[in-house]
Amino acid sequence: MAGTTLYLIRSSNLTYAKQESVVDVFLSGARTAYASVTGVASTDVVTITGATLANGMLVTLTSLTGGSGASTGVGYYAINSSGATCKLSLTPGGSAVDLTTDITGGSAIVQAAPMQVWSTEFRDIFDSTVSAKAAPDSAVYAPGDPFTGETTTFNGALVPTSVDIKKYAETTGPVSQYGLFVETASTSGSDDILHLPLRQTLLNRSFWIFDRGASATPRYLPAEYQEGDIIATSPPNTP
Repeated sequence: MAGTTLYLIRSSNLTYAKQESVVDVFLSGARTAYASVTGVASTDVVTITGATLANGMLVTLTSLTGGSGASTGVGYYAINSSGATCKLSLTPGGSAVDLTTDITGGSAIVQAAPMQVWSTEFRDIFDSTVSAKAAPDSAVYAPGDPFTGETTTFNGALVPTSVDIKKYAETTGPVSQYGLFVETASTSGSDDILHLPLRQTLLNRSFWIFDRGASATPRYLPAEYQEGDIIATSPPNTP
């Protein structure tokens, strides 16, 4: 399609959004198979017939004739994309794979780049890493008090692997007391335990991506996908 006006009609059939000058529309994260792939070794340009490629899309060659330098089953990122042509890179925005022979035939699966949105709530993340200088059984959790034979040297927050009550003696007097010994070396824990601020998480969501062509700014206009959506060339009949 070229310069088409499209309408995103919600399942209620009562609300819709108008998108103008659309050259293509697809779902983020969608995977589409294409049966014809060719490539030119002298330019490293690959043509996937029938595809509308955008930088960052994931291209996996499922079959390959020729095309030394490329491999099947490897996820490549599209770079220098234009219509059905692109170059392949092992990293987003990286350097192009060097094709040393032409691709005379092949097939591919193209996956549109997924979109992520921040969650509306702050959550406890269980991936923070801290290290403690105290070795197991050598640290007492009583900062500020002098103790014999024990240390209170910590580097960052401490995540207990075990907690035990053991007897120790104060250096300031003859009276024996009891303290809380934290046994740990280095470990991972949650934001809550480590007293870090709770964080928002990124969530994968499906979006309609309206492509208005390389000359448009912005080129891509997203609209969150809802079950029952309809893409049409005319608006719905509303009361």
